[in-house]
Amino acid sequence: MANSMTGFGRGEASGSGYQVSIELKSVNHRFLEIVVRTPRNYSSFEERIRKMLQEKYQRGRIEVYLNVVETEGRKRLAKVDNDLALSYDKTLKDL
Repeated sequence: MANSMTGFGRGEASGSGYQVSIELKSVNHRFLEIVVRTPRNYSSFEERIRKMLQEKYQRGRIEVYLNVVETEGRKRLAKVDNDLALSYDKTLKDL
């Protein structure tokens, strides 16, 4: 397990209608401090990223920046909630 580190890294990947980039920046620090920044739609990933880093490192300040862009080739498909639609239909008929 690493005790401390100083560095910078960047990675990019694309596919399935998305282009994803991630940057990590770290500096030596007495304690472990992790800062994760993601687009609002992907904030659910912040805690997972934080936990992954906590398992590997004991100290240092680590900043993670995640960026996700939908590419033009991405098709947006509407999904129908059948139960909700039936509920609306029943409510309208009851009126």
